[in-house]
Amino acid sequence: MVRWAPRISVLSLPWNGRPYQFQIWGPKSGPRRSAQSVFPEFELLRSPKGVRNERFRLADDTEWSHIYPAIPDSDIQDFMSLDDDGLAARCGNLALVKVLLKWSVPMNNAPNFHGVTPLAQAATGGHKAIFDLLLQTSSGDVNKPDNNGDNPLARAAEEGHALIVQTLLQQDGILADPRNIFGETPLALAAERGHTDVVKLLLQHPDVEIDSSDREGCTPLARAAAMGHADIVRMLADHSEVNINSKDCDGYSPMAWAARRGHCAVIRELMGHVEIDSESKDEDGFTPLMIALDEGNSDVIRAICEA
Repeated sequence: MVRWAPRISVLSLPWNGRPYQFQIWGPKSGPRRSAQSVFPEFELLRSPKGVRNERFRLADDTEWSHIYPAIPDSDIQDFMSLDDDGLAARCGNLALVKVLLKWSVPMNNAPNFHGVTPLAQAATGGHKAIFDLLLQTSSGDVNKPDNNGDNPLARAAEEGHALIVQTLLQQDGILADPRNIFGETPLALAAERGHTDVVKLLLQHPDVEIDSSDREGCTPLARAAAMGHADIVRMLADHSEVNINSKDCDGYSPMAWAARRGHCAVIRELMGHVEIDSESKDEDGFTPLMIALDEGNSDVIRAICEA
């Protein structure tokens, strides 16, 4: 909503429950309106030519901040990450990002408090236009991980942003199979979330270890099976590198996870492989059938017995 006053204009835009406000001091005749930004119901209000007095703030803030900061250009990332979530890059404010880049030295892709760079924020939010812009202007490391060890590729893969994943995989020196502090790879994150297109892209990269396990011993196949993503289970199980009977730290195989969670389609997919060991036991001596009986899931019991 845009509210007009003789000399001040304020606009608000809901973002994660916090309206983003943008305030302009213009001449006595008032500020003028410029082109629409990428956000619905959001207009960037610019000062007259040659006047750099745009200010912004979050609705919860008491003080306004200048978009053109009176700080060293090397600290411009503070304004690219206005709060923990990197407002400008994450919520897709392309117009604000362009303003910041125009008035600063080329972005050095420096991280915020959580180690998340503006490039990673754009990758997380799936804002391709902002991501491409930052990729062109950033002098930083495209593989830079955050405090949890997730790099921009991992964050984009987890959120299912296939176009950004594809762009990153084409970059020279890209780390396609990094592990975060939990031992999770981009493939594992995408498989668990059910992002089929992202999984396909990652499987095509020669550096991706398809059957890697995390700190708990879970493989991408086990994650997909546990979440019921039968199409991804099919893609992974068909690879010769994948051990479809692999066990995690609790002795759970992908089939055991599917039996526990009641995913009949995954059970049928796994039972169709000649290598499957349907009698594999976990640390407590339970087979997938025994797990299904314990859960009282008649559909899974039937799927196992009829295979």
